[in-house]
Amino acid sequence: MYTMKIRNGISISAASMLGKREQQQDFYVSRQLPDRTIAIVCDGMGGLNGGSVASRHAAEILLHDMENVSPEADMHEFFRMELEKLDDEIYGLKNPDGSRMGAGTTIVSVLLFDNYLYWFSVGDSKLFYYRKQEMYCVTREHNYAMKLNALREEKQISEEKYKSEVLKGEQLISYLGMGMAELFDGNYSPFLVEKGDKILLCTDGLYRSVSQQEIKNILQLPETTEKLCMRLEKTVNSKNVRNQDNATWIILQRIGEGI
Repeated sequence: MYTMKIRNGISISAASMLGKREQQQDFYVSRQLPDRTIAIVCDGMGGLNGGSVASRHAAEILLHDMENVSPEADMHEFFRMELEKLDDEIYGLKNPDGSRMGAGTTIVSVLLFDNYLYWFSVGDSKLFYYRKQEMYCVTREHNYAMKLNALREEKQISEEKYKSEVLKGEQLISYLGMGMAELFDGNYSPFLVEKGDKILLCTDGLYRSVSQQEIKNILQLPETTEKLCMRLEKTVNSKNVRNQDNATWIILQRIGEGI
């Protein structure tokens, strides 16, 4: 679970917890090739094993495509096309009897070409970026609350209506498998990763139990990615949340030049 891999000057470790659910529907994968590093985390949803099928299927397709995309490609256009492809693939999943599975999944991922980072996300899984004692969440939660907040800022919804509707704020408005998904996050230009920078990809089972300040406090420790993963798991367990969701995360850190 905590095995640390180092290549291209990037250290990677990952962890996944079942929480208090009957099934683990999260899925993660990482790959380090001579010219690139890939990490993907998915949080599946759907009855029976639908969520686990959706999360694995989406991650494996994106992994294959990220392994083969050219460093010279228009990455934002690549992500837009992946959104359509993955949404169609997951929407079309079938049960053994031929009926539509009705499963879905979130996805958050990073692709590094040498020191240059691209990210792609759909849904409410998150990417946190830590650099020099500062941490930023570079992705959005594609949920109803995001839509309500936009309406509120534009004064297109009353305060009374907002307060009643925001109770449903965690409902996703974009995820893979919904059909005609449109919202995604991805950068147009590569982001330069510096030595010491840390990247955390995680499902909501982590950040809804552990505060952003607690996550930052852990990431700023001068420890290996493996030990940081262990600290995050201990922190989740210490919360003893009654309905603890599945939680999955990957930590990447640039520790030097290509190795």
